[in-house]
Amino acid sequence: MRKLNFSSTLRAGLKRQGVILVTAMILLTVVAFSAFQLASWANNSLKIAIAIRQQIDLRVAMHSGVSQMCLRLRQGMIFPGQTDNEAVSTCQVRTGTVHDPVTVSACRPVSDDSNEIRVNGFTDESAKLDVNWAAGLEAQAGRTLLMHVPGMTIQAADSILDWIDSDHTPRQFGAERNYYVSQHSRSLPPNTGISDLKELLAVRQVSFDQLFGTPVTERSLAGPDSASSLQLRKTQSSYQQTARPIQPWNNFLTVFAAEEDATRTQRIPLNSDDLKMVYESVKEELGKEAAQYIVAVRLFGIKQRQSQSSARSQVQNVRTRIEEQLGMQDPSDDRKQSDPELKTLGGFDASGGPRWSVDSFYDLIGTFVIPTTGNRRHKVLRSPWQGDNKTGAELVVKISEVLSLAGEQPRRGRLNINEAPEELLRSLPDITDTHIKKLLSSRNQRVRNIQPAQCRTTEWLLTENVANIDLVRKWGPYITGCGDVMTADIFSASDSGNGPVLTCRLSLSAASEPPRVLYADSARLVPANVRTMLP
Repeated sequence: MRKLNFSSTLRAGLKRQGVILVTAMILLTVVAFSAFQLASWANNSLKIAIAIRQQIDLRVAMHSGVSQMCLRLRQGMIFPGQTDNEAVSTCQVRTGTVHDPVTVSACRPVSDDSNEIRVNGFTDESAKLDVNWAAGLEAQAGRTLLMHVPGMTIQAADSILDWIDSDHTPRQFGAERNYYVSQHSRSLPPNTGISDLKELLAVRQVSFDQLFGTPVTERSLAGPDSASSLQLRKTQSSYQQTARPIQPWNNFLTVFAAEEDATRTQRIPLNSDDLKMVYESVKEELGKEAAQYIVAVRLFGIKQRQSQSSARSQVQNVRTRIEEQLGMQDPSDDRKQSDPELKTLGGFDASGGPRWSVDSFYDLIGTFVIPTTGNRRHKVLRSPWQGDNKTGAELVVKISEVLSLAGEQPRRGRLNINEAPEELLRSLPDITDTHIKKLLSSRNQRVRNIQPAQCRTTEWLLTENVANIDLVRKWGPYITGCGDVMTADIFSASDSGNGPVLTCRLSLSAASEPPRVLYADSARLVPANVRTMLP
């Protein structure tokens, strides 16, 4: 019988137990690690789901808030430069998935990399020059307006206008399609209106620094003698002599600025083709004498005073020019279709229909009309509204409460006298440095002392004696108290103080019905510390 070796058996058993124990420990470690990874994945997935839900909530709230702001703009509650009324430029929205309300704020636009503290409010696009409108002017007129933009060159001005206008003939210093083809450019002139100023980056003689300014990060890295700095100073050397800080062109240019059309106004449309309706409505509201004078203005036009002279060129497709107080072109080129059923109106032969339109209420104050029948001239008909600066301002307010200058299309090209920068104000006819200084001083004083609604007017030019009524009449066709296209940076953030902040820049238009978002860039998330810069 073989003798058993207990020590060998014991060692073999212990060895098997050790292997099993190690294997169990490895399996336990793998399971624990897998559980940890699963928990981490689940936690990350939960965070992602919460972040996505927050973004959806912010986007829904922003959409709802913007809709409310469109309505407020339509109701005339939003004014450019309004910074002291948070109830107008902010709104709280409750979404269906969160308990904390979301605040949607509208802030005046600043550059994307700016560290400025934000203020509530909107920017009126009518305080800028509408490049799409300017491209429809005569070549010299459009260039003259663009040359008021700081740092603008003749080559850049003509090239911008050539990029937009409908023809394919280059201006004196411009560039059309053939030039860009010869340069193997990836972009060619659309020869139609642009929807974003960024499209001008493809235009000859236009750089990013000129159009949008040098980003803060680049300015800190680029020294004063860097190539970009030297180029920018070279193109803007003439403007630097004024000792004013250089501003990018986007502070002075816009792609769309307009005022309400006839579908929005509840007042009498003074420039309507239905002259009989205008006569009857004005007669009912302001009396027979006023109705008769307005009919005479529409039929025969206001005669130019000898003391007046034109300071700006006439505009294609725009019948009214200031050199004849109403800004009239040759009636032979702009006759309305005859209306044989309309014989006389207000004592005048109206069968030929209205030939003139009114550009400004100031053209009705202290002016006169000489009615004509064929070659026969009748007695001078004077305006029922006469007065000096103070009385004229009161009359303009009274008239504007009843009458409207709105036409079938939104009115474009007029400059917001309450917001426009000094450089663009210099484009007004016969304006001097004295007028500019007094205008800016009076405007700044008024902003501090009046209600926001009063910032929509222009008659303060008379009450503050910025200019006499004859000069303001010259400015009338080119100025407005407020436009109906507003731009703002919209911020959407939860009131809990946690989570991301969603922002986008958009333009709201109430120039026609229904009010709408005219332009909006892509909404993006910004760091939570942006909250400290919000009002």
